[in-house]
Amino acid sequence: MGPFTLRRRYAVAALLVVGCVLWFTSGILISRKTSRVPIFDGRADICSLIDVLEFDAAVHEVKRVFSANVAAARAVDIISEANGRVEEVLLSNGSAVDKDQVILRVDARGKLEQLEQARVLLEQRRLERGVSESLGAEGYRSQVHDHAALVALREAEVNYKNAKLALDSATVKAPFVGIVDEILPQVGSMVSVGQTVARVLNFDNLKVVTYVPERDMAYIKPGDSVKVKLGRTGVVSSGKVSFVSKVVSPETKSYKLEIIIEPQGVFEITEGMFAQVEFVIGREKAYRIPSSSLSVSAKGNLGVKVLDDRGIVRVLDVSIVDDDEGYIWVSGIHEDSVKLIVRGHEYALDGAQIVECNT
Repeated sequence: MGPFTLRRRYAVAALLVVGCVLWFTSGILISRKTSRVPIFDGRADICSLIDVLEFDAAVHEVKRVFSANVAAARAVDIISEANGRVEEVLLSNGSAVDKDQVILRVDARGKLEQLEQARVLLEQRRLERGVSESLGAEGYRSQVHDHAALVALREAEVNYKNAKLALDSATVKAPFVGIVDEILPQVGSMVSVGQTVARVLNFDNLKVVTYVPERDMAYIKPGDSVKVKLGRTGVVSSGKVSFVSKVVSPETKSYKLEIIIEPQGVFEITEGMFAQVEFVIGREKAYRIPSSSLSVSAKGNLGVKVLDDRGIVRVLDVSIVDDDEGYIWVSGIHEDSVKLIVRGHEYALDGAQIVECNT
C-alpha cells in the first residue's frame, strides 16, 4: 500500500469527522431556535392554540343496546300419541292453520275395529245390567250377581272410552291458530308414541331473547319497558321484559332475558330474525362533549380541563356514561355549566390563568 493511498484515506476520514461535527452543532443551534414552542406558562398568549366552548348539563338517559333474536311467543312441538304408518298429510310447511285443524293422520283401521268391538260390548253390558236390575227388583237375582253386572258395565265403558281416545290420537291436530313451521314425517313413514311429528308457531305476539352482562342486571327487572328494533328494516316496537333468568351463563357471564312485543307493520316475521333491544338503565346529570376534549389528570384519572370564573385552568375528574355519534356523555361535574377547553388542552396547564381568551 503506497503513501498516496494512506494520505487519501486519512483525508476522507478527516472530512467525515468534520461533517459530523458540523451536523451535530447545527442540530443544537436549530433546537435552540425552535425550542420556544408556545406552551402556556402564565405569561405567553395561547389563545390561538386553544378553543373554549361553554356547555350546559342535561339529564341524560343512559342506554344499553344488545343484540337479540326473535321467536314466536307460542311454539309447540306436536308429539305423536299413536303408533303406525302415516296415511295422510293434509298441510305443508308454512301453511296457516286454525285451532283443531287436522295436520296429518296415522293409519287407524285397527283402531276403528277396536272401537266397534268396544261399542258392541258396551251395548251388551248395558242390556245385561238392565236385565239384572229387573230380576233383582222381582227377587229373582241376587245382589252379588247384580253388582257383577254393574262392574262389567263400568269396565265396558272404560274400554270404549280408551278405544275412542286411541282413534282420536291417530289424528294430529293444531293446538292453536298459527303457522305450521315443519311437518317431519311423510306419507308412508312410520311414527311411534312420543315422536315429534310437527311444529306450530304463533306470531300474534313475539318473544325477543337477548343476553345481558352481569354489570347491567341490577338495572333490569320484569315489567320494564324496552324498545326493540326488528330485522334490517328498522321497524321499532315497544315491549316489556317478561322473564329474567336467575342463572348466569358460565361461558359468557350473561343472563337470559325475554321480552314480549306486539309486531308492528306488515313485514314478514321469521323465527330467529335479528333484533336489537334498547334498555334505559338510568338517568343522571351529564355533559355531552367532544371525545377529543378528554384529558388525563396528574393522578392519572380521566378528566377534562375547564376555565373557572377567574380564567384559571382546572382539571375535573369525569366518568364516561354513554357515547353518542362522536360525542360522549360524562358525569362527575357538579356545576350546571362549564367553560370547556375543547382544543389545545395540552397547552393549558392546571392552575394557569387565561384571561385574554374570549369564550
